[in-house]
Amino acid sequence: MAFGPGGVERLEPEDKTTYPSRYVMKVFATCEVKHPHWTPGDWEARDDVSDFVWCLENRVNDSIHEEIFPGIETPHDAQEEATEPSDWNADSIRSTWLWNMQ
Repeated sequence: MAFGPGGVERLEPEDKTTYPSRYVMKVFATCEVKHPHWTPGDWEARDDVSDFVWCLENRVNDSIHEEIFPGIETPHDAQEEATEPSDWNADSIRSTWLWNMQ
């Protein structure tokens, strides 16, 4: 049995993240990506899971993208308008989505 913030039992102990839904939904609603071949200033709303992942992490990792999301163009950059919670951690986000994609 695993416990999260406030001693609440975690239903998914492998999940290394516990963020407020308003934060996750703000990332989802405002996520944009830029691809290398686009002109400067060209951002496009997320249109697949990989875009959302990179917006949650606030970074793009080319080698991980090509391995995990084959056939989906790798964005050059990702951005969103949410304010990260105080316990936000990009490595924990990566661990969680990799676990859930198994």
